[in-house]
Amino acid sequence: MFFLLFLTLLLSLPVLYYFLFINTSRQQINKIIEKKNQFDFVFKKREQLCAKIDTLNNFLNMLNTGQIYNEVALERTILKLKNDALLEIEVLEVNDPDRYGMFKKLLFDVEKAIDNKKILQQAMTEEEEQKKKLMECIEANKKIKKDIMTNP
Repeated sequence: MFFLLFLTLLLSLPVLYYFLFINTSRQQINKIIEKKNQFDFVFKKREQLCAKIDTLNNFLNMLNTGQIYNEVALERTILKLKNDALLEIEVLEVNDPDRYGMFKKLLFDVEKAIDNKKILQQAMTEEEEQKKKLMECIEANKKIKKDIMTNP
């Protein structure tokens, strides 16, 4: 009888160990899948943010080039994209505050870039006006010289 109990115990221990191993493995696999899903989520969000910043960069490069007709609307679009991306980053930073600093810095510099583009456009317009005035003065000077030469 004692031998039978001992044999049953010896046979049930490997079965018990097997089930415990399967249970532990299942838990580890679930944790790995959960971590993978978290990583995929972060990776996808970073790709989306990179795409938004790339789009913003393309829009910024289009300013003051003559490729578009309504620059004010483009500026509004740029600022809207920037604000949407910043809101998205704020939501993502709750879980991981150190991962999105570069994106925030790039987005905060967008308004500075727009202001610089406006200043550049104003300077170019002013330069063209001054060139026109200079050309008018040169023409007037030539006319006056010609009048003086013909009527001494």
